[in-house]
Amino acid sequence: MDVSSLLALSGSSVYGATAGLRVLLPLFLLSMSATDIIPLGIRREHLPDALAWLGSFYAVAGFGAGYALERLCYFNLIPIVDHVVDFLELFLAPLAGALLSIATIGLLEPSGFNSAAGYVTATNGGGDFPLAVVGFIGGLFALVMHVSLMVARWVSTRLTGGCANGLVGILEDVVAVALFILALVAALAAFILLVAVISFAIYRAVRALANRRAKQNEAYDHVN
Repeated sequence: MDVSSLLALSGSSVYGATAGLRVLLPLFLLSMSATDIIPLGIRREHLPDALAWLGSFYAVAGFGAGYALERLCYFNLIPIVDHVVDFLELFLAPLAGALLSIATIGLLEPSGFNSAAGYVTATNGGGDFPLAVVGFIGGLFALVMHVSLMVARWVSTRLTGGCANGLVGILEDVVAVALFILALVAALAAFILLVAVISFAIYRAVRALANRRAKQNEAYDHVN
C-alpha cells in the first residue's frame, strides 16, 4: 500500500471517528454536501452505489431531525439524559463510523475506488484493501472516541454536578465539524489531531479520577 492510500485510510478513519463525537452530525454534513446544499466537496458520485441514498434530500431531512434531537439531549436540560444517550450511542457510534468511512474512501482515493467489487485499489500498484476493512477501522475509531468522551462526561458530572456537561457537548460538536472539514484538505493533519484529541480526553479523565481518589483518601486519613 502506497502513501496516498495510507492517507486515504487516515482521512476516512477521521470521518469515522467524528461519529464518536456526535453520531448524526457528520452524517448530516455528509448528506448536505452530497446534495450540494453546502459546498464541502463531497459529491454524490463519490459515494458507493449502495450508499447513494446518503446523497438524497430524505437523508438530509432524517439526519437533520435526528441531530436536532441529539443536540437537545446534550444540552443537559434534564439531568442524566445525556448519559442515557451516551450509552445508546455506544452501539450506534461504531455503525455510523463504519458508514462514514466507507462513504468517504471514494473521495480520498477516487482513482482506485471500485464500489461494485467492494474494494479500493491503492495507486502505483500498492495492492487492494476491502471496504469491510475500511469500515472496521472507522467504526473502531468511533468507538474509542465515544468511550473516551463517555468517561470524560462522567467525570464532568462527578466534579461539577453536570453543570459543565452542556459546554462539553458544544465542544464536541465544534471538534466534530473541525475534524470533518480538516479531513477534506489535510487528511494526515486531521488524523494527527484525532489521535491528540483521543489522547487528551483519556489523559484528562484518568487525571481527574486520580485527583478525586487522592482527595477521598486524604479525607479518609484525616477522619481516622
